[in-house]
Amino acid sequence: SHKVSSFVLNDSSTAQLDLYLLNAVLNDSSQCKPQHRLKLAVEWGRLDVVSSILQESRFGSDSDAVLLPALQMALLKQNAEITSLLIDRKPALVEQIDFISIYQRTNSMLFRM
Repeated sequence: SHKVSSFVLNDSSTAQLDLYLLNAVLNDSSQCKPQHRLKLAVEWGRLDVVSSILQESRFGSDSDAVLLPALQMALLKQNAEITSLLIDRKPALVEQIDFISIYQRTNSMLFRM
């Protein structure tokens, strides 16, 4: 089935359009596998979407495989709110983070600017 949404663009519509695009990708299982939804929301820096995914999802035995990449991305993007939200979900993840890799990636991104 195809879904079509329309809305009027104005000066403040950028954030709304951003959310529509992200939700369109996240809600299409052929575009975005469930285990990648959280990381994509973190990459887009959408605290509201990350929070929604965490509330509606039950990751079960795969929780580390889903939460850890999202947490590492939040740290890499230096997004304190999302980082805190993810750590609150599963504090034990902090022990698994490869801080050296994140530090190296952050420095290499700074040198490219």
